[in-house]
Order: sequence, then C-alpha cells, then structure tokens
Amino acid sequence: MTFSGKTTPEEVEAEAAKLEAMAPQLEKGFRVLTDLTHFETPSLDIRVPIARMMQLFNRCGVSEVIRVIPDPSKDIGLNIMSLFHYGSNVKFRTVTSCNEV
Repeated sequence: MTFSGKTTPEEVEAEAAKLEAMAPQLEKGFRVLTDLTHFETPSLDIRVPIARMMQLFNRCGVSEVIRVIPDPSKDIGLNIMSLFHYGSNVKFRTVTSCNEV
C-alpha cells in the first residue's frame, strides 16, 4: 500500500473495499508494506478505514508489517493502532526508506 499526498477517508475506504475483495486470495504468512514516503499528514479520520484494513490483514494471517516512514511526524499512530488490531504474532518493522526493506 502506498499513501501519497493528502489522502482522504473516502480514498482509504475505497482501498479497504478493494482489499476485502482480494482477501480470499491471500495466503497465511503474507507481508504488508506500507509506504508513507510521499504522504502528507491527513485528517485523523483516515484512522477508521486503516483500522479496518489492519483487522482484515490480521484475519487473513499477515506475518509482518513493514512501514516506510521517512518523516516521523507523518505517522498517524500506526504503532498504537497495531496494538489493538493485530495479533501478538505479527512482526513490525519501521524504516525510513524503501532501500532498507
């Protein structure tokens, strides 16, 4: 997933709907890469659909979440949200560039 520019809750909801349609194709143990390199700090309203995506990934068996966050001020609380929406078996890694992945 890549978020860029000023991302609206409607855009995130649309992506969440696409992911739900793809869910049957996901195999347990998959990884999620979230790239916030070109992301502008949005309205906090996008947290609700992002939480929905996290819950979907968790139900489908995600094993690792990698976040590219070059500017820590653009993190909208993903680490805290992860505590509520992912199981304890999911690994997390935050890096500052895609080169570190």
